[in-house]
Amino acid sequence: MLFRCKNCRSAYLDPRPSHDSIDLAYQNYFTHKVASDMQSSSGSLLGYLKAGIRNDYIKARFGIFMYPRIPLGRLALYLMPFRRLHQDRSLRNLALPSKNAKLLDIGCGSGDFVRAASSLGWDTQGIDPDPKAVAAARNTGLAINQGGFPRTGFPDGQFDAVTLSHVIEHVHDPIVALREVHRILKPGGRIWMATPNLDSAGHRLFGCHWRGLEPPRHLVLFNSSSLGLACERGGFVKAVLERSPPTAVWYFRASFRILHNQDPTQPEGERLPVALALRARWTDMKEIVMPRQSEELTMIATKP
Repeated sequence: MLFRCKNCRSAYLDPRPSHDSIDLAYQNYFTHKVASDMQSSSGSLLGYLKAGIRNDYIKARFGIFMYPRIPLGRLALYLMPFRRLHQDRSLRNLALPSKNAKLLDIGCGSGDFVRAASSLGWDTQGIDPDPKAVAAARNTGLAINQGGFPRTGFPDGQFDAVTLSHVIEHVHDPIVALREVHRILKPGGRIWMATPNLDSAGHRLFGCHWRGLEPPRHLVLFNSSSLGLACERGGFVKAVLERSPPTAVWYFRASFRILHNQDPTQPEGERLPVALALRARWTDMKEIVMPRQSEELTMIATKP
């Protein structure tokens, strides 16, 4: 059962799997599929134009040079807010701070983002407890360690950035985990996190059937205020809530299938009724200007 703290409004699972039994919840948790965060460009003219527009936006937004690049191509993306937010997420909202800057992706799965960040100039490493995911990543030549979290085993002050995409909700003690990230970051280093949002429209609509709850794997869930407070207790400052790409359609569809006792991870299943599909689209539009109500939270904080 999930309980909400009266003070910070986070939710926690109780009873919960122990450290010894939690692995049983991940026996069918597929993290070893190899994909790509960055869009690839085909040899066609359309592929060249898409890559050129994207790369001009990335250069203007994050100071990262990629080719091909079409000057002022960024203007096209400024007219497409959803596409722009997806591009921001593909870089995890992180500008490259300096040459040979080091990045660690915790819970990296098969290394999709590690691969993408490396192509942008980061000196990258990843860590994941899933042996299948680690094997898949190593087969592509990535520097991936098999290990747990929060005990990473890395030296103090090694990284310029640490990213956790849908990881913090899986750990037994998020504050201990954040303090570990603080330890392995350099002064001025940044943590990037994405996690489900308890204050989302989808949670209000679907309640206990909302896809973001995912018991027994999700042990602690946050809203924007409690996630910022957790960062502060972990030793970080300047916690900034970034806008997340639109995910309401995905969450609504998955939650609707849970409501109908179907596996939300499978492509087959109940389709959203037209009214709910339109509501999901409208929710995505609203969340562009109200990120505190988005289905997912995206936050960056800094080590002093």
